[in-house]
Amino acid sequence: MIVHTVKIGSKTSDPRPFREHKLIYVGCAVSDIRYRDMLMNGSHRWALYSEPTIDFITVDRDGKTWPQYRQIVADKIRDADGVMIIVSGNTLSDPLVQWEIRCAVSNDLPITGVDVGRCAKENIPNDLKGKMIRFGWEWFAKFFNGL
Repeated sequence: MIVHTVKIGSKTSDPRPFREHKLIYVGCAVSDIRYRDMLMNGSHRWALYSEPTIDFITVDRDGKTWPQYRQIVADKIRDADGVMIIVSGNTLSDPLVQWEIRCAVSNDLPITGVDVGRCAKENIPNDLKGKMIRFGWEWFAKFFNGL
């Protein structure tokens, strides 16, 4: 038998304390969109292990000119609390990802690279050296909790 101690009309304690909310921009090379989507679709899992609640934002490149894309991304990155860049062997050859990284660094945002394929050191962009994490909730939570 379950006995509840709730009294009608009295306030109960909040089951979940207030958690700060964070907005994370996720960037990647065109060939790495599947990894970006896996990261973003797993947000319900990442939220279980991080202190702040998390929302992800990104910008799809479909049908946008370079100036349109740059302006939209710059606005999204400025609104974000942190930036995660999917890093693979394709990252250095994609100029748009390089620009996203420079934009985040120039706005003094916390940034991390997410290694999706055991990247060789020469495949890691200079601005992400020493800021790489693996693809997995335990590493994501460290980044989120540090924001």
